[in-house]
Amino acid sequence: MNNPRNAYTFVIRKATEADCPGIVDVGVSSGERFELRDYQLGEIPECLEVFIAEDHAGRLVGWLEGSFYREVDAPQEHPPPHAYIEAVAVAPCARRRGVARCLIAEFVKASISEGLTWIALTPMHGDDEGIAPRVALFTAVGLRPVDPSDPREGMAGALSDVAAVLLEASDSSLHR
Repeated sequence: MNNPRNAYTFVIRKATEADCPGIVDVGVSSGERFELRDYQLGEIPECLEVFIAEDHAGRLVGWLEGSFYREVDAPQEHPPPHAYIEAVAVAPCARRRGVARCLIAEFVKASISEGLTWIALTPMHGDDEGIAPRVALFTAVGLRPVDPSDPREGMAGALSDVAAVLLEASDSSLHR
């Protein structure tokens, strides 16, 4: 996928076991605390949908893991099924080039094709300085804080709304 703003070319695809070392490398280099045990063992967790971003040289520069929940306790106004973003990691060398946004777009596309209607996530906990860029990213793709006074409590939105925001930003993000 080409991001015309920064002329940075990358491809988004489903992860395979061969991607596990790259997932670990990006997870560690990102400076965040991710659960990487399965990937360190060379396994993609069966319960997760995992997408990776590769740059033009075939290097893994980002990944997203998410879940599809069919039965969950949810507010009546947002009944299941739901998509949940578990983690997003981008290598420092590829940040601010659209990688995370395109990973999210691919997960949204997969979620919609599974018949899901709602998407949620909990930004990683951290200080205000550390969480602010994550909240800005998730807000830019159409998610809203569940509790506007504290986005650490979670962010969510209708998949159709998030898809519309992503389509508005890039005509090709959800169509390949």
